Amino acid sequence: MPYTTERLCKVDAEFINPFLSAIHVTLHSMGRTTAKKGALSLINVANFRGDTLIYLKIDGTVKGLVVLEMPEDSAKKFVSLFLLGVPIVTIDTMAKNSLVEFSLRVSENAREHLVKKGYLANVTFNINIKEEIRFSKGQQFLMVPFTTDYGDFKMYINVMKTEVIEHAGPAH
Repeated sequence: MPYTTERLCKVDAEFINPFLSAIHVTLHSMGRTTAKKGALSLINVANFRGDTLIYLKIDGTVKGLVVLEMPEDSAKKFVSLFLLGVPIVTIDTMAKNSLVEFSLRVSENAREHLVKKGYLANVTFNINIKEEIRFSKGQQFLMVPFTTDYGDFKMYINVMKTEVIEHAGPAH
């Protein structure tokens, strides 16, 4: 694990900023709100147990995982915001569909930023409602808390450039 810790501490902002920017752009476009970023911290995580977990898997020349963790109240307020004020009592099918749309926009925005920086990347997402995400061993993440008028949430980022292994090919 020390190697991973050392590597993550050296992660360039160019791999983190696309996800931070994607959150801001998506929140603004869907609900005319912005998020204020709190103090960043480096933490070791073995599992995520939040009420609403949106996780983005990044593959390509940049690889990693980004997790958005929202309390249920914040998730309901965001969904209501996205649905132009429709009251949300539970995270039902309609609410999940709104979270899917939010996740899709964040994924696409982050991928666009990475591609513009010259990295080939595929960003996919999944949503867990009251289901935890477990790792076989602890993983290092950069944790970024966000505050909005509609609730707080946290973003956990573990994204790095993929190590390219040269393949010599067949001998002639």
